[in-house]
Amino acid sequence: MFELTARRALIVRVASNRVARTLRRYGIVRYVSRRMHYVVLYVDQEKIPEITEHLKRLRAVRSVEQSYR
Repeated sequence: MFELTARRALIVRVASNRVARTLRRYGIVRYVSRRMHYVVLYVDQEKIPEITEHLKRLRAVRSVEQSYR
């Protein structure tokens, strides 16, 4: 049977657009803004604090915010 998983979007501001490929290992990359340098990343709800800490440690990541949408 198919089960839905609760997911949440994270807005990840990056220094370089090259980082968007490496963010695929943390979740599903839904959108990449080349001009504004941010990535919308979908992550499982229960893994948000853990993944946020990993992303903040990356050199090319400037900030990580949860989407309120």
